[in-house]
Amino acid sequence: MKHSAIRSSLFAATTFAVVTGAGLAAAHAQVACGDTISDKVAMTIDLACGTDPGFTIAAKGKVDMAGHSLTACGGCTGVAFTGQGGKLSNGSISGSGPGSIGVEIGGGGVHQLENVAVIGTEGGFDITSDGCKMKNLSATNVSEYGFRSTGDKTSISRSHASGGAGAEGFVITADNCFLNENTTANVGDAGFLVSGTANKLTRNSSVSSIACITVLGNSNKLTQNTATGCSANGIEVIGDNNKVSKSVAADNGDDGLVITGANNKLTKNTASDNGSNGLRIAGNGNNVGAGNTSNNANAGILIGNGSDNGLKSNVSMGNGQNAVLVALGATGNEMSKTVGLGSGVTDLQDDNANCGGNVWAKSIFGTSDAGGMASHICIE
Repeated sequence: MKHSAIRSSLFAATTFAVVTGAGLAAAHAQVACGDTISDKVAMTIDLACGTDPGFTIAAKGKVDMAGHSLTACGGCTGVAFTGQGGKLSNGSISGSGPGSIGVEIGGGGVHQLENVAVIGTEGGFDITSDGCKMKNLSATNVSEYGFRSTGDKTSISRSHASGGAGAEGFVITADNCFLNENTTANVGDAGFLVSGTANKLTRNSSVSSIACITVLGNSNKLTQNTATGCSANGIEVIGDNNKVSKSVAADNGDDGLVITGANNKLTKNTASDNGSNGLRIAGNGNNVGAGNTSNNANAGILIGNGSDNGLKSNVSMGNGQNAVLVALGATGNEMSKTVGLGSGVTDLQDDNANCGGNVWAKSIFGTSDAGGMASHICIE
């Protein structure tokens, strides 16, 4: 009797789902071009759509592409989000022509995307709503951008972008966004271009773009990012109160790390084999600690201008010109516990007469110069 009752209950529940379109029946409904979806469905065939967009995900709609593809019409959008709380997963979208976009993510936000690939469009993922979460995505062979977000609190993780000349990988113009373990390679312009406040970039990697990672704004945090093989600067941060730690900038055509602004903090970063300086600082009140700069073409660390900057416990070896260079006009800075050896010109150099109020202390070095005077006593 007990088993019969269980079987009877399961049969009744299944019958209800089929009749009402709920549960399993909804989950296996097919998506058609031009649909607006507000329930849970799964694709069963590939789609080639002449509609713009190919289909729309409305509030709380969930589409599992189930390994299938959508080919959008020329200049069209593949999938568009409206409303709030939609989801797209497990498929690929391709398109072509000016104005073509893989996925437009608008509406009220808080959408989710995972395991989706966009191929050959002008724009990959265009995010204009807040609070969206995205992971395991790719935008390849794009002509303008892979990921673009103007929505605050966007989270993108474990995703990849690549494209041709003029393309950008991740373009974020928003606040409180989180980029984690993303990659760009062979992007024609910028790998990561982030502007805003309180954004976090963690364990991202950019290879072989023009500029690898550029952050514009205040109170952003960069941790364990890698910038290699870019033709301009590796990692450039412009703004105040930003933090950069445990990041690597190597083999870039210009400077490895560039910090412009006030009260930024750099800790345990590495800059090596760059075409100009390892680290270039411009501004006031910046602090650099426990960094390693080596084999850069010019200086390991350059304070180009500014005052009240502090360098402590940095190691700079084998650079083409200087281990540490403080430029003329940069005064009131403090350099302590620096190890600077093996430089092509002078290990520690201060272009200001009598060090111009700069303080050098507890340094380990071979050669020094202050205001044109070799071995001046103000460098110690």
